[in-house]
Amino acid sequence: MNPAAAHRAHAYRTSAYRAAGRTLRLMPRGTAMAVAAAMLAALGGARQGGFVSACNPRSRRRPEGWNRRMQAALAARLGRFRHLPASAGDGCWQEAHCLIAAAPARLGVLGRCFGQSAILVLAQGRAPRLLWLERV
Repeated sequence: MNPAAAHRAHAYRTSAYRAAGRTLRLMPRGTAMAVAAAMLAALGGARQGGFVSACNPRSRRRPEGWNRRMQAALAARLGRFRHLPASAGDGCWQEAHCLIAAAPARLGVLGRCFGQSAILVLAQGRAPRLLWLERV
């Protein structure tokens, strides 16, 4: 893995994912499963879901207005999916996300459409995991 990819992977793993008044962290593992279950419950008891963003494709910063427009385009595609506003970041990098009730494959399609490197996938009874959409 090249240094830039390693840095990006570390950023995804150490970010705080926020939705439904809760914060989920992959590292350290601790309470991640319980927080993920609560987030899925906030989506009407969804069995699976995940965090998807349209901001900053390929982890390259874009202007704030551009990110807002792309996030609005993502939200417009979610009409039939249960979803909640969300965010993620590591303190110096924050961006809008949506927490979406859907299967990982469907979430991956959305993430790829908006140029994302990875998405965070949640499933009842399982530890949250990153689903890489590009090679790292």
